[in-house]
Amino acid sequence: MMSLSTVWLWLAMLQRELLLFAATCLAVGACQERRLDGLWAWLRITGRACTLHLASGFAARHDWQARVDHGTGRQPGAAAVLVPVWSEAPGVAAVIEHCLAAWPNADLRLYVGCHRNDPATLAAVMRCATDPRLRIVVHDRDGPTTKADCLNRLYLALQADEARSGRVVRSVIVHDASKPRDDEYSQPPLPALWA
Repeated sequence: MMSLSTVWLWLAMLQRELLLFAATCLAVGACQERRLDGLWAWLRITGRACTLHLASGFAARHDWQARVDHGTGRQPGAAAVLVPVWSEAPGVAAVIEHCLAAWPNADLRLYVGCHRNDPATLAAVMRCATDPRLRIVVHDRDGPTTKADCLNRLYLALQADEARSGRVVRSVIVHDASKPRDDEYSQPPLPALWA
């Protein structure tokens, strides 16, 4: 059996080794950060990186369709917002209405993914179906599934729409439909992870 002083000696050596490991990782991370900062500074000095500034009152005027991307000279183009939902009937309509009202761009397409065995959420989403920019995608699997599974189904619908219309979406945004309380922990999808 080891004496108490030997145990303390081993613990001190372990502490020293862990401290050296942590210091090395910190130094490597700091060097990488400095390298990126230097690259950014060099790009700014040579004029290869520039910051675009929005005109004052830009969001209030809703002139997004008139905005031109100064890098390419084109308008911003179509955007797709993917919203996977499961058992979120109380708050999903407010999320959809707010998203459509806050982004008045006609090129916006909001894809909301519902599960076929969640009639309350599907009914809440259907009440918002008056806007042509809303695309309701009913998942072919029973829920709950993972958000990633629902996002994959939404992305397949987006690809099908792109192939059908011939228009390519320039940006894809993932939006989480929050429940009435933001701090509420959602447990129903968890069993799907271990199934």
